[in-house]
Amino acid sequence: MESALIFILVVSVILAVVGIVIHNSIITAGNGAERAWANVINYERLKLTVLPLIEKASDDYKGFEAKVMTDVTALRTAIDKLDTGVIDTQRLAQVEQLSRHLQSGIRATMEAYPDLKASTLVQQLMREISEKHENVAASIAVFNENVEQFNNRISMFPNSLVNGWFTHKKALNTFSDSAASSSFEYSPNFS
Repeated sequence: MESALIFILVVSVILAVVGIVIHNSIITAGNGAERAWANVINYERLKLTVLPLIEKASDDYKGFEAKVMTDVTALRTAIDKLDTGVIDTQRLAQVEQLSRHLQSGIRATMEAYPDLKASTLVQQLMREISEKHENVAASIAVFNENVEQFNNRISMFPNSLVNGWFTHKKALNTFSDSAASSSFEYSPNFS
């Protein structure tokens, strides 16, 4: 009788330790996804450093179209609405779309005004914007990887049991860009 009680006690302790380890691994994965999201937002906000330069260029070159300035304002407002505490991939997609729109607007304006194209300030702006886009893209890739790890962690057995009983974390959405994915003819049939 005493050995059965010791066996039950040992098994209970082992199960409790395993449950705690699984719970903590889910929390760690969730924190990693949140940190990666905060990095995406930080890189998006770095775009705000370029916007005053675009405004200066618009003052220097009256030929800079008013539409570019409208796009600058829309992008600044959208970036300001991003929240590091709330993972909102749809809002991020809107910011990315506005950013691409601004960049294409600047390119179109440069084509229309050759003296603007020769400006070192405008060339610097285009490099800065491209660099910021690359940083955001890399950060989004890291975010999506962290989301995948988190979602795997909460959906695999036995982690799914611990998550359902104690942790109660929901799967996160990865960032997807519908404009970019629509340019592909192939679409995998994930089920």
